[in-house]
Amino acid sequence: MLIKNSLRGLVVVGATLALSAGALVAPLGASSAVAADTPTATLVGWGPRANLGTSLGDTTLLPTTPLDLGGAQSTVTAAAAGPNGTLLLTPAGVYTVGYFTGGYTGLADGAQAANPTLIPGTSDVTAVAAGASQALLLRADGTVWAFGTNSYGQIGGTVGTANSSSVPRQVPGLSNITAIAAGQYISFALRSDGTVWAWGISYPLGSAAAVSTYNGTGTGTPVQVNLPAGRTATKVAAGYAFGLALLDDGSVATWGQNTAGQIGNGTTTAVTDPVVVLAPAGSTAVANGAAALPAGVTVTGLTAGTFSSIALLSDGDYRAWGQNSAGALGLARGSNTNVTVPTAPTTGTPAASHPAFAQISTISTTTFARTTTGQVYIWGANTGGLWGTGVSKGGTPAYFFPYNGNAGTSAQSYTEVPQRLAGLANVPWLAVGSGGAQQIALRTPVLSWSTAAPAFGEQALGTTGASQEVTLRSTGDASSITSVTITGDAAEDYQITRFNGTDPALAGGLNLPHVVADGNSLSIKLRLTPTALGARAATLTVASADETVTLPLTGTGVALPGNTPGEKGDTGETGATGATGATGATGATGASGAAGKDGVNGKDGTNGKDGATGVVVVAASASTVTVKRGTSAALSLVIANGSASTLATTTLKATTPKALKVTGKKTVKVAAIASGKSRITTIKLKIGKKAKISTQKVKVSLKVAGKTVTRTIKVKVTK
Repeated sequence: MLIKNSLRGLVVVGATLALSAGALVAPLGASSAVAADTPTATLVGWGPRANLGTSLGDTTLLPTTPLDLGGAQSTVTAAAAGPNGTLLLTPAGVYTVGYFTGGYTGLADGAQAANPTLIPGTSDVTAVAAGASQALLLRADGTVWAFGTNSYGQIGGTVGTANSSSVPRQVPGLSNITAIAAGQYISFALRSDGTVWAWGISYPLGSAAAVSTYNGTGTGTPVQVNLPAGRTATKVAAGYAFGLALLDDGSVATWGQNTAGQIGNGTTTAVTDPVVVLAPAGSTAVANGAAALPAGVTVTGLTAGTFSSIALLSDGDYRAWGQNSAGALGLARGSNTNVTVPTAPTTGTPAASHPAFAQISTISTTTFARTTTGQVYIWGANTGGLWGTGVSKGGTPAYFFPYNGNAGTSAQSYTEVPQRLAGLANVPWLAVGSGGAQQIALRTPVLSWSTAAPAFGEQALGTTGASQEVTLRSTGDASSITSVTITGDAAEDYQITRFNGTDPALAGGLNLPHVVADGNSLSIKLRLTPTALGARAATLTVASADETVTLPLTGTGVALPGNTPGEKGDTGETGATGATGATGATGATGASGAAGKDGVNGKDGTNGKDGATGVVVVAASASTVTVKRGTSAALSLVIANGSASTLATTTLKATTPKALKVTGKKTVKVAAIASGKSRITTIKLKIGKKAKISTQKVKVSLKVAGKTVTRTIKVKVTK
């Protein structure tokens, strides 16, 4: 007999007794893989909130919260940091956030940029630079555009604050420019012919003649920096009020202010014309007093802070000189005194055993380095939370400052030993800005799914399908897994059966925290046992100390296959009518002949054979019941007996959370159910007047054929 229930559309036909989840293993129905969530890079920043976007709330001290670019976060290719503002370069153009001295943002009419805002007409910009008071944009046609304060001519044109600009305007006299850099009141541009041009305040102009001519006023007309005779430049960098250039012979030249030895020539006297301070071993410059590079090693990058300079070398090491009061040089010298010549990290200290660096960027008095594998290291000051450790100053560096071999203390705000910044890996670039107060990086999650999300397809109600395996990979860094959970409406239908080949039922599950080494994986096997018909959706969530990844789980609960007891055969057909009697002799009318006998009735059809032993199905009538405080919630179960025998009388029991404040009975008697019959049994729970306004899970259970069957029904409490 067919068993139906109109409340849930439940249709179950007899097969084999199946009372509880996991009681029967059945083959999977047809399924198709669902694409796994692919981690995408997001832009993160830390430091002063106003420089990064107010949408970050108060989370700017940790490098884990994305900046709000309206979906463009992963497209940022470079960033420039100023003391009060930030520029972000994307294919769509330049985003601005915060402001530059005078309140200028790059937007018309002095519009503010509390959160990253696209500057119109900047889609052809290929590079950005931020000074203390000005912003520079390099366009694809080789021209330079600028906005900000023009007190010393640093944005080009007539000198004076009256000639400042809130929107980008072209710097006159520049063409074929390939690189730009900006300091406090000074701007630099590198031309394709290797010449360097400067405009702004006088003493870092890089030419004794220009310094003399524009002393005290500055210039908005770019002047050529007087590089060493016969030399051209391949890179340029700007400090607070000084400049650096990498020359075509592999040497480094510097010029400008020198109060802390940032020029690197062994003095603290300002230099008007560039001098070579670091050069290849055996060169004439070394013979004339410049520091020598290791044999076979070249300079690949330059960076400058407020009063410090660093040259990145081809072997991943560095040379540093200038101000060291906050440890920004990263030399582990055991002293906070300034260094006036290019110097290597002290041999035998942790600073000398750092991993190979691919980029170094000094922001004011804090230095950041990106390794060749995309990890981030920091040293220097923790001003404004630039260490990314969650505090705006102070902290606990790995080593005491100045370095003495001892561990750091919680009261320290400085370190001169490179230390790893947690939570960042696979970073392709870092923001640049000698006078900045914030750092920005493109963060790619370490954890990612290397297999598609499993789709379990159709699974018979109350049966358990074969396990499916998913794999989580850690790339760029080790991951400390802190939790593995399954959530969602059908979370109870999914079970984790194995981690990396270990059965949780036998070995107690995954021992947390569990470390997945860089390049290694964590495999997770799952299975589905549907407790209700229809879609069974849930989410697998894995959390580490730094990030969380999710994977959707999908399947469908369907009716069990099988036969039911046979039905009675149809009634046989009626027999034919008997023949008419003979007519009497002529004459007096004779009596009529007797009526013929009726035909014999056909035989009744035989009953069909009984079906095989049936199934008992227990299902919730509704997955969620909504109820007001102080009223009763009616929780119903459909019990369908497809077996050949009568189900004995039993009791339905509800287990309720404290939040519901349930009073009164929590049980109800379930009368015997004959073979082939079904019954809806309802248990009414009196919800307390002070029940929590929330959705709570109630477990409803009963014993059937000696086994306990439990179903979960959600109770949503409203006012």
